[in-house]
Amino acid sequence: MNNKKVWLFWGIVLIACNLRAPITSVGSLVSMIQGDTGMSSALAGFITTLPLLAFAVVSPFVSTMMDKLGMEWTMLLGLLSMIAGVLTRSFCGVPGIFIGTTLLGVGIAVGNILLPSIIKERFPLKVGFMTSLFTTSMSTFSAIGSGISVPAAEAGLGWRGSLAMWLATLALAALVWSRQLGRGEEGGPRGREIKGSHSPARRVMSSPLSWRIALYMGCQSFLFYSLVSWLATILQSRGISAADAGFLVLLFQLSSIPASFIFPIWAAKKRDQRLVTFVDSALFTVGVAGVMFAGDNLFILIPSLICAGLGTAGSLALALIFMSYRCKSVQQTATLSGMAQSIGYLLAAVGPILIGALYDVIGSWMVPLGVLVGVLVLLTLFGVGAARDRYILDEE
Repeated sequence: MNNKKVWLFWGIVLIACNLRAPITSVGSLVSMIQGDTGMSSALAGFITTLPLLAFAVVSPFVSTMMDKLGMEWTMLLGLLSMIAGVLTRSFCGVPGIFIGTTLLGVGIAVGNILLPSIIKERFPLKVGFMTSLFTTSMSTFSAIGSGISVPAAEAGLGWRGSLAMWLATLALAALVWSRQLGRGEEGGPRGREIKGSHSPARRVMSSPLSWRIALYMGCQSFLFYSLVSWLATILQSRGISAADAGFLVLLFQLSSIPASFIFPIWAAKKRDQRLVTFVDSALFTVGVAGVMFAGDNLFILIPSLICAGLGTAGSLALALIFMSYRCKSVQQTATLSGMAQSIGYLLAAVGPILIGALYDVIGSWMVPLGVLVGVLVLLTLFGVGAARDRYILDEE
């Protein structure tokens, strides 16, 4: 790779490292935040839901912003929004927690949408490998964020200092990414060429294939955030200690790392990804069904959670591959990504609330877990429809 590509490579990796960790790090600190601020449980729960709502609202507008400012400046503004969000969330009192979380969500939404488009444009022959790096970096730092936030707070930083730690990785990402400003990429579609040669956004959003990809992303997000939100509570309801439940949740997240690396590379080698989709859905279903029926049996729970972790990461990787491989242009990829992630994160925000409400009404986790299995069936159906070798506008 030439010097520009090296800087771009590390810019993508560093941005990916910051797309989940500042959010997943909050969950472990909620009790500390409540104890310090006197915040109610309902209000504290909204801290983890707010960024998902920000993702859903902002995502459809990122491609328009990219058209006007270019990918490089749009991404830098997203990083600056994330930095402002972390600062505000950490040091501006209770109102700052919510304002900062919103700013953070806006910035992360920009990164979520633009990275697949940047990879498609700048690394057209290495989409699978670069998507693998993207998802692996994101999954690894997501697990790190969950794991180090409490120890860092207890080591003397407090919850504010623990949340503020992510300023270092964000500042580094912004510094490295700034090397891309004003640098056109030879051979890549830029400016008017993009606008004049690609289909309007409304055609992309009316495509049946676009909707299959969007609903696949939606089911994936619903499942992941429902499990992350309630898995520890489900395990503790079966008599598993809080410490062991925490370890099992960490195992679930760490299990996603190998799938984040393997599935994009495997999928990129296939023009038709239906086999890859079936394997991922089978792992995911075995995992959730195992959790559903394992009780407190660790010999069943541990392999089940590993399978579920592999399934969540594999389905996210496949959703990103679909966004790149089913589009003919960077602009189409950005539009489809915005549409799919808007729907996905809206369902992600609804999922934990719905699963918790079902438990409150029924008093058992069997039905909520059964709902997750039902969503897995939908995930498989939408995935098979999205995995066929064709482009989104070739259906017309």
